[in-house]
Amino acid sequence: MAKAFAKAGKKMLFVFDYGEEWCFQVELVKLGGKKPETRYPRLLSSLGDAPEQYPEPD
Repeated sequence: MAKAFAKAGKKMLFVFDYGEEWCFQVELVKLGGKKPETRYPRLLSSLGDAPEQYPEPD
């Protein structure tokens, strides 16, 4: 993580599916120590509806 996000506030735009152009932004909010019994990585927020990844064929 430290190589991709050098400091808090850093944002990156990712393209998941180049055909459908599903784009999402990832932002490093803050760095800190791990808390016991906490699952990582953690999603802190999400906007919009996720597209159906594998729809039924027509």
